[in-house]
Amino acid sequence: MTRTLALSVLVAFSVASFSQGRPGPDARREMAHPLFQKVMQGRRTLRMTGVRVLQHMEGGDRRLVTERFWQDGPKVRTEVTDGGEVGQISVESNRLRQVWDPRSNEIREMPMREAEAVMRFARLLMRAKASGRIVESEGGKVAGQRTRLLEVIAPNNNAIARLWIDPDHSAMLKFQAFDPKGAMTGSMEFTSVDFPSAIPGSTFTINKPGSRVVTAEETLQRVARGLGFKPYRLKGWKIVEARRMAPKGTKVMMSVYMDADRRVTLFQLQGSVNPERLHKLFGGQTSSYVWNTDGYQFVLVGDLPQDALRRLAGQVGV
Repeated sequence: MTRTLALSVLVAFSVASFSQGRPGPDARREMAHPLFQKVMQGRRTLRMTGVRVLQHMEGGDRRLVTERFWQDGPKVRTEVTDGGEVGQISVESNRLRQVWDPRSNEIREMPMREAEAVMRFARLLMRAKASGRIVESEGGKVAGQRTRLLEVIAPNNNAIARLWIDPDHSAMLKFQAFDPKGAMTGSMEFTSVDFPSAIPGSTFTINKPGSRVVTAEETLQRVARGLGFKPYRLKGWKIVEARRMAPKGTKVMMSVYMDADRRVTLFQLQGSVNPERLHKLFGGQTSSYVWNTDGYQFVLVGDLPQDALRRLAGQVGV
């Protein structure tokens, strides 16, 4: 799992711990905690650089990834320096996300993600206000900056997420995500930050001689051919990425889709795998729907009610 996918999934699983619903962006801005409202409003103009460490569960193992980070409003650049795919560069600009893979010298194109993660946190806080609790307290210093801590408590009194926010710059500098039983599934923390007056525009471009641009749809077709699969996909939703997985020798194609701020993951298998094993790849729990057709097993996973996932299953085809 890529660290950016892991980041989004961690938030998605926290959101899934509350009752389902999908209010619009204006409602989320109004109903999220006031301190997080400042984060949502401030990210449009936030100019920040630094180093951050991400931690997530993958296949039952805890993974650490360190990356350099630049942000200038909606434009974001990250470079992996340790753990994961070292050397990988990702840039988000003009509503597009590009990821350069140093091994293949390919640039994969997909929708932006950083803004989606912020909106998912807004949904989490909104639901906590409706059916749980949000506790604000002094957060101490993170990367040398004073912070306020928002702790999101689910109806079962377990912490679902903790967010450390720099109130002076309206920046989220740290978070921890937990599964419904209270076990930590992952985290993100800036170890150093700076707030420069300007960042060169060239920072948010990828210029690698000889590189080839590959769309997510092309990647899906490539992975399916490599596995000898028919290229099933979720029709009507925008594909974000596709990749091959091999849990204990089983051939699996995973593809991720988004629609506005919703995200679902489709697993296509030859044979049969317990869906709970797939959940563990993400380090959390969420809704899923399983069915079989054309000699394949399919598992659709997302932070949606199971009935909604079952209806979406009808849109899966070649």
